[in-house]
Amino acid sequence: MALPPAVGRTGETRLGRLTALVGAGYFFVWTVFGMAAFPLGVALAAVGYSCRRWRAPFRSRSVWSS
Repeated sequence: MALPPAVGRTGETRLGRLTALVGAGYFFVWTVFGMAAFPLGVALAAVGYSCRRWRAPFRSRSVWSS
């Protein structure tokens, strides 16, 4: 049976390191995406707040508040 290149004689050690590397890469990609999306959301919220017709009274009554 042929094993994948990441698995050798010390397969468990190499596979564990590879899994950690893939996990760290996944976390890094989503962190970068979040860092790009957050300022975009802040900018859209600022535009929405400054736009007078977005703050119409019927919209403020439609949102439930405690």
